[in-house]
Amino acid sequence: MYVSRWQSAGASSRLIRMTDIDTHETELRNPDSLANAPWFYRISGDDVDSEDVPDLWFEIHMSRVENDAKRWLAALDDLPNGRLLDRELITDLAVFVGLQSQRTVRRRQGELDIDSGIRRFGAREVIGSPEVLPRVCVATGRRYDPARHDALADEIAAELLSRPLVSSAENGAQARAIESTIGLWRNSVVPHLLIQRSWWLYSTNIPLATCDEPVIYLGATQGRDSPEAYALGSAPLLAFPIGPNRLLILAGAAYHPAQPFELDDSDTAAVNFEVAAAAMRYVYERDGSDIARNITVPRRPAFDPQKAETFWESVHPPTRWSPGAGPDWPLQRWSLA
Repeated sequence: MYVSRWQSAGASSRLIRMTDIDTHETELRNPDSLANAPWFYRISGDDVDSEDVPDLWFEIHMSRVENDAKRWLAALDDLPNGRLLDRELITDLAVFVGLQSQRTVRRRQGELDIDSGIRRFGAREVIGSPEVLPRVCVATGRRYDPARHDALADEIAAELLSRPLVSSAENGAQARAIESTIGLWRNSVVPHLLIQRSWWLYSTNIPLATCDEPVIYLGATQGRDSPEAYALGSAPLLAFPIGPNRLLILAGAAYHPAQPFELDDSDTAAVNFEVAAAAMRYVYERDGSDIARNITVPRRPAFDPQKAETFWESVHPPTRWSPGAGPDWPLQRWSLA
């Protein structure tokens, strides 16, 4: 549904150009055949009762969201550039954009790495690490107090360990990853997008692309090599292309996007570069465009979480960038308020 918005209106061909950003191999594809991984949302495990937990219930639920999202995105097509103020529409869009940020191959691998890391290092050690505990406190509605670090870690670890999992089986990792994704989407991502972000619509004169990681993190004040630059809570700007000539920007509280709300050619080219850099593998664009084949970004380094010495290292694969590499983040004219 989302990628089909890049089909050429009124043209004889309704295909989408798909380009492997690492090899630059490119081909035209039917939108229905893109980003299609068999059984990606199947909930199964030796201890999962299919009568209690239908194996594809999350996929069915997402299809309902997508059906509604057609209407929400169509509503954006009729709105002028500038700040979105319709809270009902923003609430609906937060559900869809939040889902798009969580349902990707990279996010799934991240959830599997977390699951593996917890089993490898132990829940108490993971939760008690200085990098993790303050974040877990925020996620669970607690105030982090360094003087109570150990007590908070014990309390939260006991609470989490007492919760039943959808599966505890060795072959239930995907089921646990899906369960974690659902909880994060509902309890953290959507509230963050609603409460801590302002929403802005931009148009472009030249085409935009999108990719298999369509919610783009713009780090602005952080180095491209920092994993923090690509975290939902810390990236100052999120970009979400909604069509070849329309872009949603979700800005953090310290940022106030300014006019003009029509991106010039250099701004649009910079955003397309970020789309290519964000891609796990594939960039999608309208037939007749030649965006991805003219962009080169570093390959993602090989990463083996089992070789990490700490949990934190095991769940933070390196970015495409070495320290100091890469161009400035785009849209630098959006300065701190």
